[in-house]
Amino acid sequence: DAENQCYTLYLDYCRGIYGQFGGKEAKTAIRALQTVFKYLDQHFTNAKDRPGMVRSKQPTSKLCAGQSLKTAAASIEADPLWIPDYQVSPAPAAAAPAPTSMSRQQSATAPVTLSRTASLKTQSNLDQLEEWISTHTQAWWNGERATPESLAQGHYLVFTVCSQSSEASVRGGEMRCYQLYVDHVREIVSSPLDEAEIGNVLTNLQKVFRYLDQHYTNARNRPGASITKEPTSKLAPGQSLKDVEGLLSADPSWTPDFYGSTAPAPDIYRADSAPQPLTRATSFRTLNNIGDLKGWMAEVAQKWVQGEEITPAEASEGHALVYRICTASSQPKDAENQCYTLYLDYCRGIYGQFGGKEAKNTIRALQTVFKYLDQHFTNAKDRPGMVRSKQPTSKLCSGQDLKTAAASIEADPLWIPDYQASPAPAPASPQAPANLYRADSAPQTLTRATSFRTLNNIADLKGWLAEKATAWTGGESATPADFGDLKGWMAEVAQKWVQGEEITPAEASEGHALVYKICTASSQPKDAENQCYTLYLDYCRGIYGQFGGKEAKMLYLDYVRGIGDQMPDGPVRSAAIRALQTVFKYLDQHFTNTKDRPGMVISKLPTSKLCAGQSLKEAATAIFKDPQWTVDYQAAPAPVLEASSGEDAEPADLSRVPSAPQPLTRATSFKTLNNIADLKGWMAEKAVVWTQGEAITPAEASEGHALVYKICTESSQPKDAENQCYTLYLDYCRGICGEFCGKSRSAALRALQVVFKYLDQHFTNAKDRPGMVRSKQPTSKLCAGQSLKTAAASIEADPLWIPDYQSAPVRTCLLYTSDAADEEDSVDLGGRRIIKKKKK
Repeated sequence: DAENQCYTLYLDYCRGIYGQFGGKEAKTAIRALQTVFKYLDQHFTNAKDRPGMVRSKQPTSKLCAGQSLKTAAASIEADPLWIPDYQVSPAPAAAAPAPTSMSRQQSATAPVTLSRTASLKTQSNLDQLEEWISTHTQAWWNGERATPESLAQGHYLVFTVCSQSSEASVRGGEMRCYQLYVDHVREIVSSPLDEAEIGNVLTNLQKVFRYLDQHYTNARNRPGASITKEPTSKLAPGQSLKDVEGLLSADPSWTPDFYGSTAPAPDIYRADSAPQPLTRATSFRTLNNIGDLKGWMAEVAQKWVQGEEITPAEASEGHALVYRICTASSQPKDAENQCYTLYLDYCRGIYGQFGGKEAKNTIRALQTVFKYLDQHFTNAKDRPGMVRSKQPTSKLCSGQDLKTAAASIEADPLWIPDYQASPAPAPASPQAPANLYRADSAPQTLTRATSFRTLNNIADLKGWLAEKATAWTGGESATPADFGDLKGWMAEVAQKWVQGEEITPAEASEGHALVYKICTASSQPKDAENQCYTLYLDYCRGIYGQFGGKEAKMLYLDYVRGIGDQMPDGPVRSAAIRALQTVFKYLDQHFTNTKDRPGMVISKLPTSKLCAGQSLKEAATAIFKDPQWTVDYQAAPAPVLEASSGEDAEPADLSRVPSAPQPLTRATSFKTLNNIADLKGWMAEKAVVWTQGEAITPAEASEGHALVYKICTESSQPKDAENQCYTLYLDYCRGICGEFCGKSRSAALRALQVVFKYLDQHFTNAKDRPGMVRSKQPTSKLCAGQSLKTAAASIEADPLWIPDYQSAPVRTCLLYTSDAADEEDSVDLGGRRIIKKKKK
């Protein structure tokens, strides 16, 4: 779906370029576009026609062959209204006609509106679309010709309404667009214009709303379904955009027909399905990520089978590709299993073609690339009561790590792994009647809603293109200089800092992003953080210097030592150091904020753990005192030689005491931390106007909701991320209630609740589970009755209020005491009577 949207976006850009430019400018811009969108030629437009499929203008997941980026651009240059062909299954046999007694009642009233209230985002998008249509319809009435650029703009507005709807069903946005189209057609066919002018306006409207014919009006007959005038998520067939024109021309009061729900027949029930194996469909994103990994392996594996060792850069890049497959999937365990299966296939291919040193070297390289699986998938433990099965499930049996699996395949190329499965259930009783079965659903068209991530990525691409396209249309070509790294970026901006200028917010954001990219894109994040920290120290030693040649072994050659000699203490040096600390602040959040661990010793040899007390500010101070200062790291002490005998030996009865149960203290991932930082930065910009009494705008509501959604859905621990968002909301409420009152406080709290509304939909709507107790210790389940609005009211009444969570009750052990419990020393600790025998 995302690839098809990108392809459609590319076509729209081509139409815009050919509509405004020509000659050399158009060619240069089109070449730049094809460079940007070349991923599509590698993964989407290189389709082959499948036997038995027919060509259709209806978008599906498979494009017809022969429509590459270059070919599509040439087609649009010849015909600006050209649209691509897709492969679809041949049309099924016509459905049986509806009963003759079923007739459609003509409604004399206005169309029934959708009962659900439109969200802020949907209403804002609808308002923009309606304003655009009103403006352009008036121009078309006056005889103005519609341009491909204007039609593409209108089509995109319709797409935005339909795909960005946050209603319970994405059909809500499509329904509203359809009603808007019907209203405008009714107004046009009732106007006093002549037939030619009406036809021109309606043709343009159909081109703008063509998304509806592709995704909404292409409904199929559902036998037995009732027809209603009440808008639902399913439109009755035979009401396409073109059909609406004829129906309204014949009857201006016509309203559309919808399918209503059908009441179930008496004494009919749905039989429980038998347990199904793990056969979830793989998402397009996971398939594309696997395709990227396979393509990368095809390039680099040739060197490994020739005896070359895998390089650190290759190991990092390959690990990043595997990590992306496993974490970017909505079904991470399925994605991990697919990666594991891919690893096994590579092992079979290697042992089947090579032997000796080549095979060993290649298998080692493979294990380096796929090591993520040993950390998160193959380290499974067998669960009690589970049985071993060859049917893939979400849990692998223990003892099948990458090394063991490779050895098993070397011994038996047909070896396949074992998975943990639940034992077969007992046969159900009573059984459903033999003549009852669940009918298979009819094939559905590709109408999945676009995710927030895809929409945001498309928006990023549009913004970037908006900046770069001007240069391209001026005859310039896209250059690699558009993608700077930290070295080049620092060389450009550091000149201003050493002259006393303060760092700008844009420079701070860009620099922080570059540091973040270095630290998180590495397969060895702690090493990358240490290198960034070393780079920061080098900058402190010499704010400005030159590097190059073979001496720059890690990231930079040490700059001119002794910043104090070059730049005396004063505002200029302070400004440069402040700018550096702003750029490298990621390190203070994730690397220098360490604590000394008991039993560790201090070492000058870099390890993965820095000693405490060496933050960016403290390190700069230390360097000003001593330019040769180096950092301290925590290292494990040298092992004590094992005692050979007697008194020095460890006691035989020494055992490790089991730890007490720990609360929910899972480490927050880098992605979640950075997403939260993005939300905080955004809030810092927007909250000022809210506290001045201004209401939140639809654009701000949409942007804030997307940031919260990103935090909660991209985390590997979604409930933890939702709880962190909820805690952040409470902190903002405390700050607002502590500083503001009256209208300012109310407006700010309302804006907060709009931004964090995702939590009311997915986290605060919890129900109390029987047997659970209320606790102040955060768990994955919030107690009921603590919505955003309720929590804000509680904080207004008591700023120290904290929410309640559901937790398991403490298990108690009942102590039995007999009726001799009041006899003091005559009972033992268990309450049993002590009978003392008298000595004779």
